[in-house]
Parts: sequence; C-alpha cells; structure tokens
Amino acid sequence: MLIILLALCLAVCFYDVIFSGKTFKVTNFNPQAMSHGVYGSEEGKTSFFPVISTDSSIIEEPFYQFIRNSLRQGVLPLWNPHQACGFPLIALMQVGIFFPLSCLLYFLPQVIAWDAMILARFFLAGLFTYYLMRTLRFKPAPSLAAAMIYMLSGPMVLLQYWFANVEIIAPLVLLSLERLRRCPDLKNIVFVSFAVALTFYAGHAEHIFFVNLAGFLFFCFRLVTVKTVHPRIKVFLKLLMAYALAFGLSAMVLLPFLKNFQSEFWNNHGPATGLIAESFKVRAISMIVPYFFQKHPVAANFTPMGWTGGYIGLVPMALAFLGLLGKQRRGLNYFLFAAAFLNISKTYFGFPFINWIGYLPLFRHCRFYMHTTHLFALSVAMLAGMGVRYAFAQKKMFRRGLIFVVPAAGLTVFYLYHFRKANHFQLSLRACLFAGIIIILFQLLLFLRRYLNKKHFGTALILLIIAELFFYIPRGRDNRINSFPEVPYINFLKEPEPRQRAFGIFWAFYPNAASGYGVDDVGIVLEMLPRRFVNFVNQFIRPGYFQKDLSRASFWVSPFTFKEETRSFFNLLNVGYTVAPNDFNKFFNRGKVRSFLEPAYEGEVKIFHDPAVLPRAFVVHRVIFEPDEEKSFQKILAIREHFRQVAVIQHEPLQGISSRLKNVPVVDSSRSTIVKYSPNEVLIDADMENPGFLVFSDGYHPDWKAYSESGELEIFIANHLVRSVFLEKGKHRVKFRFEPPEFYFGVIISAVSMLIAGFLLSRVKFR
Repeated sequence: MLIILLALCLAVCFYDVIFSGKTFKVTNFNPQAMSHGVYGSEEGKTSFFPVISTDSSIIEEPFYQFIRNSLRQGVLPLWNPHQACGFPLIALMQVGIFFPLSCLLYFLPQVIAWDAMILARFFLAGLFTYYLMRTLRFKPAPSLAAAMIYMLSGPMVLLQYWFANVEIIAPLVLLSLERLRRCPDLKNIVFVSFAVALTFYAGHAEHIFFVNLAGFLFFCFRLVTVKTVHPRIKVFLKLLMAYALAFGLSAMVLLPFLKNFQSEFWNNHGPATGLIAESFKVRAISMIVPYFFQKHPVAANFTPMGWTGGYIGLVPMALAFLGLLGKQRRGLNYFLFAAAFLNISKTYFGFPFINWIGYLPLFRHCRFYMHTTHLFALSVAMLAGMGVRYAFAQKKMFRRGLIFVVPAAGLTVFYLYHFRKANHFQLSLRACLFAGIIIILFQLLLFLRRYLNKKHFGTALILLIIAELFFYIPRGRDNRINSFPEVPYINFLKEPEPRQRAFGIFWAFYPNAASGYGVDDVGIVLEMLPRRFVNFVNQFIRPGYFQKDLSRASFWVSPFTFKEETRSFFNLLNVGYTVAPNDFNKFFNRGKVRSFLEPAYEGEVKIFHDPAVLPRAFVVHRVIFEPDEEKSFQKILAIREHFRQVAVIQHEPLQGISSRLKNVPVVDSSRSTIVKYSPNEVLIDADMENPGFLVFSDGYHPDWKAYSESGELEIFIANHLVRSVFLEKGKHRVKFRFEPPEFYFGVIISAVSMLIAGFLLSRVKFR
C-alpha cells in the first residue's frame, strides 16, 4: 500500500514528466555542444531554471554518458581521457560510478534514463523516511507525513545534483543505526555496514561526512537517552564493528579517492572554507513563503529564491513547531530541533559562536553551502511527523496552532511592508496570499480536529501537505530530449587522424561536452581538478587563474587566453581546433587574437585549425632534467618555442640516458603512431632512428604504467604535465595502461568484506 501511495503522489506531483513528455534534465539551460544547449533543441526552450543548480547538465550528464558508452564497448572506464588531458575517473567518489541508481543511466534508453533516476531518488527518499519513522515506532500517518515532506521538499526537488544520491540514503542510515541500538546482533551490524557503505558509493565526500556525522550523533543521543538491556559500551563497540565493515565494503571507491585527494587533485576550498556563510539572510522568509522575491527558483542573474534549499513550506514548518510542544521519543524531537537550528544557523546566518564549528578539523575544509540543506529538510520532516502525532493526541489544537501562525503572519506582513516599493511587490503579495490560504486551511483542520477521527484528520492533513508542496514545484520544464544527438561538427572533430584536442570559445563546445561525445577537449568543469593541470594553467596560460577562494573549479578558454604568447603551450597539449559560435565576431576582433588560425569548418559553428599543433605523441632527442618543480617552470618557459625538439623531465639527472643522447642529432626521422586509444589503455608504435624520449601529451599520473617488448618502462613527467618514456633505437610498441593499485586492492578488500558480511548473515540464518 505504501508503494502505491508514494507512486501515486509522484505521478500527481510530477505529472508533466510522467505523462506530458517533459524532463528533469536541464541540459538546455547551459551551453553544451552548442552555446544554447543541445544541438537541434533551439525551439521550445523555457526562459528560466526549474532548479537551483544546473550543474548536472555540464558535469553529471556528460560523465555518465561517457561511462555508458564505455560500458557498451566492454570497458569499465577508470580514466577519463577527454578533459584537461585526462584524470582518474575512479578517484572521483562524487560520480558514484558503482551506485545502484547509476545503473539506470547506463542501461535504460538515454532519453528516459535521467527522469527514471530522479523519480527513483524521490521514491527512495520517501520510502526510507517512512520506514525510519516506523522504526521509531510512529504510526503510519505521522510516518507518511514525514516521508511526503522530505520527498517533496525544496532541497530534494530543486537540488537535483549527484550529492542527492547520498541524501536519499540518510534516512536509511538513521534507520539502521536505530535498529542496531535496539538489537546489536550480527544482522543489524551488517545492515548498518551496508547503509553506510551506500553513502560512499553514492559519492560526494562532504555529503558523506555530514550524513555519517548526523547518523553518529543520532546514535549517541539515542544510546544515552533510551534505556537498553544491552551494556552501552557493548553497543558502541558493535557500531565500530559496523563502520569497520562499511569501510571494507566501500574500499574500492574509498581508497582511490583518499590517495588522489592527497596527492593528485586540487580543489578550490581554502583552509577557512568552513567559516564562510554564503546565503542571503534577508531572504529567510522563502523557507515558508517560496517565490516571495522572484518568480523562479533562480533569477536571470543566478540569484536563488532565498535559502539555498529553496523551501520547506508553511504546513511542514507549522507541524514541526507542534512537534516541539511535548517531549517525544525521549527528547528526540529536541535533538532534531537542535540539529536543524545548528544547521541553519551555521550555513545561513553564520552566528559567531556556531560558525566557529568551521575551525574544527575536517569541518574547516567543508563548504556548508548547499551541502547540508537536505539534512535540515530531513530534520524538519521528522519533526513534522512528530507534530502530526502530537495533533492526534490532542483534541483542542486550534490555539496551539496560533502560537506558530500568528508570528509567521506577523513576519509576512512585516516583509510585505518593508518591500512595499520593491519591483517584486506584486509577486510577493500573491505569494503571501497563497500562504494565507494554506495557513487558513491548516488552522481550519486544527479547529475540526475535535470533530474528526484520527483517520480522517490524518488523511486531510497529508493531502494539505501534498497540495502545498505541489504548488511550489516549478513547471516550465523542457521537452524530453536526447542530450547527445549526432552533431556534424563533432563528427568533423572525430575524423582527423591522428586525433587532436579542441576547445570552445564563447560557450560553443562547452567543457565536459567532449566526454559525452568521446572527443577531446582541454577544458573541464569539476569540483576536483588534476593538480598538475591546475599548475600548468596557473604558470603558463593564465597566471593565478585557479585560487582557493571557491571562485573557480573549471577551465574554459576565452579568446583572450589563447594568444600568441600562450600558443606554444596549447600546441604542446595537442590543442589543434578552436570551436566558435557563428556570431563570434561581434564579441572580439579575430584578427588581433588568433591571426595564426586557419578556417577549417563552417556550419552550425565555425572551427579554426592551428597548423603548428604538435602531435599527440612525438619524439624528442634533447631533454633537461630538473627534479625541483618550481625550477622546472622556469626551464619550461625557456624552451617554450622548442617543445618539438626538447623536453623538461622532472627527474634527477640520469647519466646513462644523457650519455646516450649526447651525440644524437636534434632532429631525425623518428616517428610515432597511436594504434589504439581507449580510456584505460593506449598503444603507440614508435620507430626510433636514434634513442630518445617518446612524449605523449596526456596527463601524467603515477598509476599509469608503460610496457614494451623489453618489459616495463619508467614513465617520466615531461614539461610538468604530460608523460614520456625513454626508448632505444629501433621499432617499439609502447603500451600505456592505467593500473591504479588502490582500486584493485580496494576491490579485493570489498570482496573479502562482502564475504564476511555474507558469513555473518549466514550465521544469523543458521541460528
């Protein structure tokens, strides 16, 4: 019955997606293959964002499409070679490559896969919240109310980003911990370990941290406040066992992340990130009166409607208040209130003493903005369920409801008066009138409580919750589309052999679109970027471009970046093509910026080619050994016009190699050809007239291995960013393979942990 109710609710609330051919995708709200979005989807595009963040269109969709295409070719992609000279995809937990819901994106038809995955998120969020409340021994009506509120709250509806995968597991984590507290047996140890492991597989490190921290505090509070027949220290030790097993189960994603986070990735979080409060304090009223300030979740200038989570709603907040009027479940309602208050105070208002949480280890590197909104919504949803229970237990509820309604109405009137001359006043007035209707209906229900039985009262209350949240859901969605249709100019970029990288200017061929199409781009948009690529950009292309101030986590090349003085560095990275929109001339004078480019394609976009681009793989016979990173930058600048003949190798001088290169001519007829290019493996045939270095302009990473007919070769860092190997005279086939030991070791640990979990469950079954 519960499944039918949740499915029916989703069918009603998202009727446009399920029945009218609309989509949750926001691909057309950002540049992609075209500056306006998807190729061939110019018509019917809505004029506003139906969500708060549209990052899913430029980060998630292309990477999932890349994984989907690779899997269909029989390859599990551990490395993504298509952005920023390549990066270890397996090290990015936020991608959730092994998360169960991600399978929908890999195997369902692409046109409907995203919508099916989002609906599954809603459904599971409601399902887990319901069973969490039932586990806490609440009746069906309070449990269903909490489930509907969390499932349809602003954070869940408006923040459809990959961190939502972690947040739908949050109630499951709390549920499993409550069961373990009551009965610390083997079955519940395994249950907790699987729930916690799912958060790691879901991805996004900050959300994993916050969700598991919330679960740990919840467990400790319940362990201290509720009497138990088991010794508390024993129960706590069982919790540690469960987490140890969870870490083992998630080792295949956790170990690569930890290794690369420490040494290979860069992020824009500075040491004081945890102290930053980024929200709009004056817009706090949008929690209960959404769209007070603007018609859409995000305005044209990218200003959100208010609170970063969007909204909670009047009825949910009123019920959450009622949930505080009496002690429930040994004070669990007060714990939830404290958690919600700390959350909103830290992230929204930045109260000094509370904000000092950001000084703590781990917390200081976490960005609370957008990353704790779901936990706030879950706390309010559970409190609202307790409010329904409180209303069931009382007959005279009208006056108690006024304790919340009167201050809320007063605050609304104050806001209306304060903004009476603002441009958005008419919109604010309509939003407040709707809120007034909702609150009148709520108070009417409370008044009728004495005349209605619990069943009818609970049904009416849940319907009112659904009705209010239904009207807050933004419509105006795009028609269902194929996000990666065939594009003529993309086919053009795929044709040349050997392959060359491209980049887009003025939003044509936007970063990450290349991953979805299987072509190569020097640009990237990602929370964590390859460290060497960041250094390369900061040193040679745009000095100081990347800073740890939360301002940039992307690299897309403006025409003013690609100048004569930076040309040689782009050539080194095999960037041969510039993709520009047809009307690019109105933005800048091409003759002053890129006079060295030659027209190569004209159609839906204009493409220019640089004839001086270096091959993806080439041979040099002169090298400069420099182990010090800072000193190597100066030497790279010194040889900038001679990358085809000489390379700076970041390594201690090797006399054996230097002596073999001493009498070799600077230029000879040595050549190389890429035979195979796939995510995890590259084959290059090299015909060496003399000994030299094969330079391959894909990004260096210590987990890449190189082999030839003579065995394993040492890979050297060339020109700070790319790979190289030394080859003797003769013909060689060089195989580059990405072999991350942490991943393979993690797979073994996860498999052993799975066997242990199965063994523990078998013992339970045997008993």
